[in-house]
Amino acid sequence: MEKSKFLFLLRVVLGGTFIITVINAVLLTSLADENNFLFISRSITSIIGACIILAAIELSVFAASWSKWNKRIFHWVREGYHLIQRGRLLSLIGYVVLLAMSPYVMKGLFWQRYINITPPHHLLDFFDGYFSHIVFRANILWIVLIFGGVILDATIPWRKKEMQRSSLFASHWLIIGLVHEAVLFISEITNFPFSIRWSEGSRQYYAWLFYKRDFWEAKVELPLIDLSQHLLLGIPNFIVGLPIWGHRLWHVVLWIVISTLSMVLLARRFKNTTGIKKFIFVSWAFLFIYQGPVLYNLLVIVGLMFWGYDNENFRKSTLIVIIASIWAGISRVTWIPMPGTLAAFLYFLETPVIKNNKVSLWKYLQIPFFWFFSGITVGFFALSSYFFLAGFEGSFFSYLPDQQLLWYRLLPNPTYRPGIILGILIVSLPVIILILKGMQTWKSRWHTVRLLGLGSLLLVFFAGGLLASTKIGSSANIHHLDGFMILLLTIASYLYFGGFKTEEGRKWRVIPSRPLAILILVIPVIYIMNSNWGVRSVSLEQGEEDLNQIRVLVQEVADQGEDVLFIAERHLLSFGLIQDVPALLEYEKVMLMEMAMAENDAYLTSFHSDIEELSYGMIVSDILSGVRLKREGRDSLAEENNVWFTLVAQPILCYYEPILTLANAGVELLIPREEPVC
Repeated sequence: MEKSKFLFLLRVVLGGTFIITVINAVLLTSLADENNFLFISRSITSIIGACIILAAIELSVFAASWSKWNKRIFHWVREGYHLIQRGRLLSLIGYVVLLAMSPYVMKGLFWQRYINITPPHHLLDFFDGYFSHIVFRANILWIVLIFGGVILDATIPWRKKEMQRSSLFASHWLIIGLVHEAVLFISEITNFPFSIRWSEGSRQYYAWLFYKRDFWEAKVELPLIDLSQHLLLGIPNFIVGLPIWGHRLWHVVLWIVISTLSMVLLARRFKNTTGIKKFIFVSWAFLFIYQGPVLYNLLVIVGLMFWGYDNENFRKSTLIVIIASIWAGISRVTWIPMPGTLAAFLYFLETPVIKNNKVSLWKYLQIPFFWFFSGITVGFFALSSYFFLAGFEGSFFSYLPDQQLLWYRLLPNPTYRPGIILGILIVSLPVIILILKGMQTWKSRWHTVRLLGLGSLLLVFFAGGLLASTKIGSSANIHHLDGFMILLLTIASYLYFGGFKTEEGRKWRVIPSRPLAILILVIPVIYIMNSNWGVRSVSLEQGEEDLNQIRVLVQEVADQGEDVLFIAERHLLSFGLIQDVPALLEYEKVMLMEMAMAENDAYLTSFHSDIEELSYGMIVSDILSGVRLKREGRDSLAEENNVWFTLVAQPILCYYEPILTLANAGVELLIPREEPVC
């Protein structure tokens, strides 16, 4: 590298590092002052002092780079660079270790879990505050970005024509995000017997049910949504005796493989996505859709459409729409329009209105209209067929008669801090800017009908996603805007890679400015890194002890001929972790919560009646005794909590009393009271 470029990069690195170091010193000082041990704790004072000294050194080197000393600095750094090159294998090992460790360090888990250091009690609040702060995460990210980038630049033969330095650093940045996501996935692969997420045990139970039970019996409770997810998730049930970690591994494999494959199939639609460019696109697209996230069973629809849609073969495309619509019908009602919409979207992008200097709008529009409406028809037929075969009475909508719509969640709120509108804008605005840039000269390249078609479909999915996101129980993210995100990704990809065909019949592409390209790359990685892990910290040893206690108590009740109702942790029965106990099929946690949020009177009346009649000798549930009312609009998931408290926890606790509460497992065992307490 020539000296002028080197000095520029060195000053950027030193300037950025100096700013981060100063901010760290200020944050540490502020936290120490809040915890009332500033200048009292030697360890904290030493850390703050080290930050100040380091900042002084960085500032001195920065100043020296503008003086006659810059030649010597250039010489020292170049020697270090050559040293990394000579120890290429060792350097690459260091790069891998740096990447692998960074997610744990960034989340503040390394000192707690892996090196088994517990600070003095009076320092716990200080460290928790520091490790959870965005400044600490930015500090680690900066270190990994700079040191990892230097290692890659020194060891990878980037000088080949197909790999420029900008591509190398873009790949490095995306790899950081991918590793962070991979570590998050890996944290789920554990043999802990109890649920590591709120609905995980329910998913595993329903996945087992479809493969192991006669689920067409009228008494069997089946899930209202995501039949397709449970069908995929249940495949490992064919392997007899597979431990629970194997099922969790399969869940991770489904996420990674289906997400990656669907994005690879999108990339295959463009001939100029090869080599490093294809890697960058697929990696970025994977991280982009995970910001929702877009569930893997829904990505099957996306992958099918990207793989099978053929603009020159109407019959093949129609068949793919039908197959994908059937899958959508047994997935989620909000995704039933997606196959036809995506087919129409690809049609508008690849097919000009003007053909042979002739314009026939009716002939042009009848194909996308046919796909759209036929896809919806097939999807609802598949959904109705599932409801009929499963024994559900009425349509899907009859089970959700009175769902609350929490409009305040569109704005910043305790459940999802940015709010749905700001959250989706952060995720999608750079991509939208790229699309708008591609439409600046629309009169010469776009026919108005194509713009209206694409825009109306985007608007429908955006409005529908916002509406679905206000529904009680819609979770603390933007996953209901998943269809909108897929459509945005599709049109942006076509514009960037030249898949869009102009009215003149030529392929045309849009090149983003460098600031816009950087923004598009940066946001998905930052978003992923700032997300919560979602997997609670548990003890495997304590988990086994808790499971043994549950086995003994449950078996005593079952031996007396009484029924045991597993509201939660029903997968313990399906995986054989608790044996010789009949599995009651009613009142599973997820279904019970859905019916409670919908205030389904018939279902809840039956549930309350069975509780009042003490129909069960024991109930296994999430911990109910600690559930309390939350302040609606002011506490996270307050409305969901209060519905559960009012319609489920209170009635149970009125007639049943806890005999065992296991905090590590998140499980409570309850038996009938001698007298009600309500």
